[in-house]
Amino acid sequence: MFDESFFVALAFATVIAAFLFLKLPQRLLAALDAKSAEIADELQQARKLREEAEALLADYEKRRKSAEQKAEEIVTEARETAQRLAEEARAVMQ
Repeated sequence: MFDESFFVALAFATVIAAFLFLKLPQRLLAALDAKSAEIADELQQARKLREEAEALLADYEKRRKSAEQKAEEIVTEARETAQRLAEEARAVMQ
């Protein structure tokens, strides 16, 4: 009267009913939604950190260029002063 396929179908239906009774699909969806929100928050934080890092990099690049320009000005001024002093020394020696 009942063969193996009946019992397999009955066991399958019992498992599905138990899942529905325990509200397992809703729990899984809630867990997935929570994880999705957590990932979205982490991505937002990562974007914010990246923007801050890019701003810091731009600031340091600006400072580096400014320092290089000042160093170049100092070197140029030192060369001019040295040349002027050398010319004055030559004039005094003559």
